[in-house]
Amino acid sequence: GALEQAGPFTVAVYDTEGRALSAVYEQALVEGADLLIGPLQRERVAELNSLAPEVPVLALNYLGQEPPAPNLAQLGLSIED
Repeated sequence: GALEQAGPFTVAVYDTEGRALSAVYEQALVEGADLLIGPLQRERVAELNSLAPEVPVLALNYLGQEPPAPNLAQLGLSIED
């Protein structure tokens, strides 16, 4: 991913368009990710959830009816909010 130094943190941005999310997730882990933010699309959130992420994830949308994996937190805006 593209790296940018942000104070004491290094931020890596990964383009998930046209790539298997599992491949992007594995790449992030290999490159030392401590936290993942995203994805935005609900289908991709469900896909990442099914991988039972090892590191904390802040998903930028909600899952459907399935329960979140232990390391997955959901943040999104619904019409009801």
